[in-house]
Amino acid sequence: MSFTVRSAGGVKRITFHKNGVQDRVVDVPNDAWDTSLKLHESLRCHIGQSALYEEMQTLEESSEKLQGQMQGP
Repeated sequence: MSFTVRSAGGVKRITFHKNGVQDRVVDVPNDAWDTSLKLHESLRCHIGQSALYEEMQTLEESSEKLQGQMQGP
């Protein structure tokens, strides 16, 4: 599936193609388009922060285990 986007009198016209054939057309008002882009960017940042947080927790746990092993019984 692929798509094209073009401006068309106050809307963004999204044309979806499946196997090279036009499948459907969706018109999105410009203000909704701007809002959806902002939402997408916010979600992308949130997901990235969550991934970094999980990685940080893993590194902290590994560091604590290593410190415990170095200190011995």
